[in-house]
Order: sequence, then C-alpha cells, then structure tokens
Amino acid sequence: MTNVYLSFGRGSEAEFEVAKSVVKGLGLHTWEWNTSPGEYFDRNLYQILKSEVDRADLFVGIYAHYYGWIPKKDRFGENTTDGEHSVFHMEYRWALERKIPMFIYFLDTPPTRTDDTVESEPDRIEKLKAFREELRTNHFIHNFHSLEELRKLLGSTLIRVFHHQRFGRGQSGKIVFISHASHDDEFVSELAERLEQVNLQPWVDHLHLLAGADWDTTLEHMLDAADMMIVVLSPEAVKSLVVKAEWSYFGEIGGKIYPILYKDSIIPFRLRVLQFIDFQHDTDKAFQKLCDALGVSSIRNEKS
Repeated sequence: MTNVYLSFGRGSEAEFEVAKSVVKGLGLHTWEWNTSPGEYFDRNLYQILKSEVDRADLFVGIYAHYYGWIPKKDRFGENTTDGEHSVFHMEYRWALERKIPMFIYFLDTPPTRTDDTVESEPDRIEKLKAFREELRTNHFIHNFHSLEELRKLLGSTLIRVFHHQRFGRGQSGKIVFISHASHDDEFVSELAERLEQVNLQPWVDHLHLLAGADWDTTLEHMLDAADMMIVVLSPEAVKSLVVKAEWSYFGEIGGKIYPILYKDSIIPFRLRVLQFIDFQHDTDKAFQKLCDALGVSSIRNEKS
C-alpha cells in the first residue's frame, strides 16, 4: 500500500479534507490522527510524526498563511526541536532527508480574515517567508486559488507519479490512456504490453485501477494526467457512453487522440476528422503506424 503523508497548517483544514478525499479516491492511504486534540502535545508527538514521515512513500505539503506551532527547544527530549522551526517545517525536512517524492501546494490568495490562522507578528511572518523560499529553492511549488483547483492539481500529479512508480518499470515514458469497451479487454491488454515495450506507459482500467479506488475519481485524474489517448473502436465501444465520455472530455481539455479500428464499426462523427489506424488485418503493420503517429520507435526495448 502506498502511504501519502499530508502536512498542513492551521487554517488549511478544508484543503486537507480535499487532499484526503483525493488520496483515498485514488486507492492510496494517508495517516490520520486517532487521538483527541488535547493529546497532540504529548511528549511523544515528535516521535509519532517522525515515524509517520519515515514510512511515507509520498509527501504532500499544503500551506497558506500560517507558519505553524513552534515547540520550545528540546520540547520532546534532548536534541529533538531547536525552538526555531514549526512542526510542519520539521515534517518537510524529514521528508526531504528521505528523498521521497514531494509535492508542495500554496494557497495563492490574500488572507480574507484576521485570526490565528494568519500570521501577524513580524518574526513569524519572516519565518513563513523563509520557509516558502526554502521550499521554492528545492521544489516546484504548485500555487492554487480554490479548493477545486487544488483537487485537480493534486489528483493529476499524484496519479501520474504513482503510475510511474508502480507500473513504469523504471522508465519515465509518456502516459497513454487507452479508452475501450470491456468487451475488448483481451486485445487492449496485448496492446498495452506492446506499448510498454516501446517505452510508453499505458493506463488501462482493468490493469491499473487500484483495489479500493473510486473509479470515477481515478478516471478523471488520469484523464487530466495522460499525455495522449488511444481510442479502441469496435461496435461495443461506439455504443459505450463511458468511452464517449472519455474521449469527449480528453478532447475538450486539449488532449491528443489517436483512434484505432479494432473491429469494423461506424466511427463517431467527432472522431472522423482524426486519422485512424486499422488493426483489423495486419496488426504488426498497424502497430508500426501507431508508433510512428505516437512518435516512438516500434523496435522492441529488450531492457524493459
């Protein structure tokens, strides 16, 4: 199971809930507090947080206008805290030391309230600025302006990185979403295997959807993350409302679509303007044409 550590500060509770729903919707796991707020400041807090960061596979930091609680020096024992950095600043540095994939999101809108979720003391404002600069030095920061924007950004980023990790076999090829009818699963599985051999990373629902994942959530985020789409046309696919929804949405967001004719069928009007490749007869020749269209060599990669 892939563990995602979510680091967030006061005032980012709504953002945390959005991030948690994305993580769980993708079939990933995130750690949650199972204690009451009064227990958060127990002497074991430092060890609990660090142990959770230590077992995380991915780190997500979501920050706004609050720097976080700064424990007193050695608050959790000798040589634990320095009295200068906040808890989620420490979380970030622990994850950085482990060199796990990290994704940083900052709310890029002015504060709309004046309470304890917005820094007002000069020294804390400077600490927040320094923390943000440290993050910017080490990472690309995703700025977001709304919960919906955060949901879209986080979802597409997480699923892309996870797919590379889990199914990429050490490669970093482009992700190809294969839209098809379940009736054609056998053909699509074989096509996916051939695409992997030419250093592409296909995404197919019956091969790559994680157990426990929400189908709609995963589908949306993978469509946002994919570099290109192959639509496998057959009578069953043409009748499928799901297949139509997939290629329609992908086209609307500007994605590149490559239709292939697996079985003789009426090609949907909006796909007729695209050059399709006929896989009904000589599949090897058709695959060569597909590779040419995708911009990759059809020569088998023996190292894969």
